[in-house]
Amino acid sequence: YRRMMVNPENFLVHNEFVSNEKRAELFRRASVAVLPYIEATQSGVIPVAYTYAKPVIATEVGGLPAQIEHGRTGFLVPPRDEKALAEAVVHLLRDKELRHQLGANGKQRLEAEWSAEAVAK
Repeated sequence: YRRMMVNPENFLVHNEFVSNEKRAELFRRASVAVLPYIEATQSGVIPVAYTYAKPVIATEVGGLPAQIEHGRTGFLVPPRDEKALAEAVVHLLRDKELRHQLGANGKQRLEAEWSAEAVAK
């Protein structure tokens, strides 16, 4: 993937094990989780983002639309559509109130549908 990167010096890539503590720090510092998958059946990152009340922007592939409610817990964009992805990111970064509302909705959905209590029912 590095050979495919345009201006790789502008990227900071961490390809390593991330401890729970480091993961928590990264999600607390993040404004939004962005998942530009080309293919995916599902993503374990989405429930983690919801745990930290972070909205998710992802491509509309595989099972991701079942995990993200477009306009309620985040945004879905077409795969390989860099313009739509960038617009969604900029939109959420500029609108703090919407960003916080979508994050809160994601956390609420996580607790209602994917918590241990909800799964046990």
